[in-house]
Amino acid sequence: MEITEFIKARVFSKISKSLYKSFISKIVVVILAVFLLVSGSSQIVCAATSESEFTIVQEKVYKDGELYTGWCSMGKGQKCYVVNGNRAKNWYKIGKKYYYFGDDYNLIVNSIVGSKAKGYYYVDKRGVRVTAKEIRQAVTFVMRYSDAKLSRQKRLKQCFRAIRKYPYHHMSSVAPAAKKIPSYANYMFTAQKGNCYRYGSAMAYIGRVLGYDTRLAVGAVTSRGPRASLSPHGWCEIKTGKNWKMIDCSMQRFNLKKNLFLVTRKKYPYRLRCDKVHAMVVRNGKVKWF
Repeated sequence: MEITEFIKARVFSKISKSLYKSFISKIVVVILAVFLLVSGSSQIVCAATSESEFTIVQEKVYKDGELYTGWCSMGKGQKCYVVNGNRAKNWYKIGKKYYYFGDDYNLIVNSIVGSKAKGYYYVDKRGVRVTAKEIRQAVTFVMRYSDAKLSRQKRLKQCFRAIRKYPYHHMSSVAPAAKKIPSYANYMFTAQKGNCYRYGSAMAYIGRVLGYDTRLAVGAVTSRGPRASLSPHGWCEIKTGKNWKMIDCSMQRFNLKKNLFLVTRKKYPYRLRCDKVHAMVVRNGKVKWF
């Protein structure tokens, strides 16, 4: 019985000390905030998450009254990284990965970021910088052939118009395996020519760095009427909303009167057969095709 009472007393003592420390920490922050208000400072912002409370006083982030270090969610989807109370801005290395934080300190995801002086990069949906060669080539292409002030769909169309001007080269009846798709995109970006599979592969990378989920579809097509045989073919597909839509660069080159940009398979104007799709997955800075 005495042992039980002893344990209860120790537990109660620890809880009391923890609550007391938390209470005192919050009182310190409140006193500091009041002092700053009295002195005329206006740079005081408070934000809370469901798990814990963060307080920002004169651009410094506090948690439980102490300068904070670590990831910090400030609500409304905002996420920042803090070191000794200071929020990271621009490129910042955390562990072995690089992340990009905007002027408002918020983590930027699934976008092209950077500057002309230091270079542009694509960061994935978790905000990790992606350095795969084909991703870098796609970023360079997008920055060269599209207007950064426009919406991503308009930029996508500008890139579509630019890449379809590359000459068609070396027709092939063999569709690439998933592991070969990066090399097909690389060929199109460097040689600036290629067949339908290379157009589709490069366009998939372009769509990805503009923030779209993309994939390469392979099958067969013909524009010569109902009795003509189908020819091996490949094209890019991009997810807009809940729908996957086609971007067919090579067929568009030879059929300028038809719209082959962001069209569903049902509305595609020619006879088409899809045999397989390869999805691009970008996670933690790495690119994989399946």
